[in-house]
Amino acid sequence: MPRPLPHISHALAARHEALWLRVTSLHKDITTIAAKKPDAPVGDTERVLAEGLISDGRPFLSARHGKLPVAAQNFSGLAVQLGQVLAQLDDYENRHAAWNARQNCRC
Repeated sequence: MPRPLPHISHALAARHEALWLRVTSLHKDITTIAAKKPDAPVGDTERVLAEGLISDGRPFLSARHGKLPVAAQNFSGLAVQLGQVLAQLDDYENRHAAWNARQNCRC
């Protein structure tokens, strides 16, 4: 049974957009490194940043129960994880957006 859609406030929408930008930026950087060194170990700085962003995204992720995943140990794995987070952020936006005829845009 699908969960009822919560009311989306301006603050929640702004939080989603800011998170999407940060995850997109980190994903781009990690993917660039993963293309050259896929099995290279992820440094503590990147790992902590990725885990923090995944944690910040919890309200927008479809599977919110249980523990959050630990960041992958290598760059190729982390690139996949961040790609999955981006896909779930996009899914959240698509599930909560609709066409607004008055403003002639998707809101």
